[in-house]
Amino acid sequence: MISFVNYIKNFWPNIWARDTNKDSNDKGTFERYLQVFGDEIDNELIPYIDDDESLFDEFNPVLNNFLDIIDGFACNNKFLNHLAEVLGNPPDVFQKSANDYYEYRALIRYIITVYKWRGSLTGFELFYRILGYDIWISEIAGTTNLYDSGLTYDDGESYDVNESILEGNYNIQFAYIDDGVTSVPGGELTSLELTLPFIEPINTTFNNVTSKY
Repeated sequence: MISFVNYIKNFWPNIWARDTNKDSNDKGTFERYLQVFGDEIDNELIPYIDDDESLFDEFNPVLNNFLDIIDGFACNNKFLNHLAEVLGNPPDVFQKSANDYYEYRALIRYIITVYKWRGSLTGFELFYRILGYDIWISEIAGTTNLYDSGLTYDDGESYDVNESILEGNYNIQFAYIDDGVTSVPGGELTSLELTLPFIEPINTTFNNVTSKY
């Protein structure tokens, strides 16, 4: 595979012909300058190139792994905090060990989709299904809201349990996906409760966080 410096040499041969400030290894000023970062490109970037492609053989090389650093599932653990910061710092409350980031990786990968539904019942369901839970939300009767729906006003109290946009006071229950028996432990419910402020609308409060079973 051709090296970075040799690629530049082949691409602009006239530069080398005019570079007469040679050292003992017959390397001119420009070549020595390119070598400073060229070695790192050869050693750190080239290995990420597809085995059948050369970085410098094509103008549009195939970089199989180069974009892994912005993929929640594929990036190295050391990039997760940086990626999360760019994506709004989704809450990380499920880490079970230093290397157990599965739920958080899934959340980072799909958090943009969650944002599109943020504040709605669909948004809550999607957010927690990514983390491995089904949810049941019920409104506490007697809650005073500004709107009953997008079209009509409330005169006083509302009871909007079927509305897609959540406004008021609610109870929320959790259960593991496809598991109609196992109870969600109290410590886990505490962690789940910490995630609610991240996606709940400003005028919504969850009074009770419990396990469905």
